[in-house]
Amino acid sequence: MGRKYKHLSPITDEEIAALKPKLKRYKVCARTGNGLRLYVHPTGSKSWSLKYRIGGKEGQISYGLWPEVTLEEALQRVLKDRKLIRDEVVPTVARKLSRKKIHYQNKIINTARINKEILAKSIRLQKIIDEVKDKIREEPSEEYLKQLDNYIGILTENKVV
Repeated sequence: MGRKYKHLSPITDEEIAALKPKLKRYKVCARTGNGLRLYVHPTGSKSWSLKYRIGGKEGQISYGLWPEVTLEEALQRVLKDRKLIRDEVVPTVARKLSRKKIHYQNKIINTARINKEILAKSIRLQKIIDEVKDKIREEPSEEYLKQLDNYIGILTENKVV
């Protein structure tokens, strides 16, 4: 007669806390049905991990230490990574590429912002230059000529000329 498998519920925080360290690292199935494992290290720390195989090559992903990373968080990460693995994409490589993509997108955004600022400054500067050129081309006003006459008069009285 074959074995009868009963549905096992996922490991609980109480069960995880009760796991004691041994001389060698050992693994405990998280009983989530997707390969999530919990490693108990000789130091007493407990870490989440997923073992996978793509194209005949085996890999392993670590998700962090319990209790900083809860079972729910580890499970969410595993589900995302399982989708990538199903498409034969190595999850760690996908994350690195994603970070690089974000980095370069930020660089492009910053460069565009800087270029926009430079363009705005150059437009303002060009307006100022055009105003100064217009003032130089205009004939001097009566007020300016009076001020100039007064200034010349003061210089000739003081015998500066």
